[in-house]
Amino acid sequence: MSVPPIMKKLSLSFGALALFLGIPAAWLWYTFAGPGYYAEFNDIKASFETMPDVEIVAIGGNEDLTYEDIWAHISVRGKGNIYLYSLTCKSFRDSDHVILGAIGPHDIIIEGEGYVGAYKMDTGEPVRSQFYGGAIDVGREGAFANFFPFEISNVHDVIARYDDIAAIISRWPAEPDKKHFKDEKGTDYYYYVKEEPRRGQSTSS
Repeated sequence: MSVPPIMKKLSLSFGALALFLGIPAAWLWYTFAGPGYYAEFNDIKASFETMPDVEIVAIGGNEDLTYEDIWAHISVRGKGNIYLYSLTCKSFRDSDHVILGAIGPHDIIIEGEGYVGAYKMDTGEPVRSQFYGGAIDVGREGAFANFFPFEISNVHDVIARYDDIAAIISRWPAEPDKKHFKDEKGTDYYYYVKEEPRRGQSTSS
């Protein structure tokens, strides 16, 4: 895999910093530019590759101080496509949060208003804000956990329950129609699907 130009610049910068601070340049390169930078991404990719009947269509993430916000578009043989977001190594073991963006032909959309991470700068008090997104949290602590009569605690559960999850989401209204629910925190959610394939993102490897 070729190293992105920004990573080449980072490796040079960290090398110079190592000389100044006496920090081993090899460790800095490994952590911020070399294999260590992609360690979790590589573990996630390897986890998918070991699954029978699962093919990686595309997989990638966001280049920051760590390689983060990892997503994957996979195809399950005899079933269809799944889009997953915010993947970590824990997503394959036991996690409270599993982020699903699409399953089969159903492209998931949510929008609404509520307490979703916005705060007043002066007091830190939470404030209601509007949001729009293309994925839902179906994990056991997720806002949409109660939509499913079974627990989803990892990626394996999503794949194993493909038909059940797809059947539930297929009953959601299609754009421009929407359904609404309010969670225990008072956040209003409007959810619906787009019956069209989600556009893929560029593949990283």
